[in-house]
Parts: sequence; C-alpha cells; structure tokens
Amino acid sequence: MILKAVMNLKMKKKLVYLLFLVGFIGVAQINPVSIATDTTTIRIGEQIQFKIAVTGKNNIIFPNLELDSLGKVELVEALPIDTLKDRLEKKYLLTSFDSGQYVIPRQQVLINNAKYV
Repeated sequence: MILKAVMNLKMKKKLVYLLFLVGFIGVAQINPVSIATDTTTIRIGEQIQFKIAVTGKNNIIFPNLELDSLGKVELVEALPIDTLKDRLEKKYLLTSFDSGQYVIPRQQVLINNAKYV
C-alpha cells in the first residue's frame, strides 16, 4: 500500500514537471523581424545597405526609417520591397559625410497591427 502511494506521488511529480516545461515552450515567441547591414563601418561618403526582413506576408507595414538623432547618417534611397518565397525585404541605402560612431535606433515594424522591433 505504501509503495503504491509513493509511486503515485512520483508520477504526479513527473506530470507537474512535464506540464511546467510544456507551458514555457508554448509561451516562447519567435520574432519574425530581422535587421541587418552589409557592413558595420563605412568610409566618408560611402553607402551601406540596411535591410529589414519579415517572415510571412500578412499585412506588414515597414517603418519610415528613423536615423541617428544628430542627423549625421543620411537616407540615400529607400528601395522597393522585395517579395521572396516566404518573406518580404525592405532595403535602404544609407551614407554619412562625417566621421564618428553613430547608432541607428531600433526600427518598428507592424505585422497585423502588432508591433515588432
């Protein structure tokens, strides 16, 4: 009788751990937005490509690019959206005519009215 009660307790404990683990896996969210540049350094007047890629094709609104607060990085051209097999890509050509280190802030993409950064 006692052995049976101990076995039931162990099974219940394993079941609780399993449900706890499954709960964490279900809550995890994959970010469908990726942002990349073709290089991290540029020479004065040189252009770089800044790319925002979104997995899926449902109701996506790409941002109006917000650049550094000092205005040292300039938008040369916003290229049309590329439609690939399972994603959309928006490319921007950027340049700078001043030396220094500048950070492009996070860009916000809307997918089905949900904000992704």
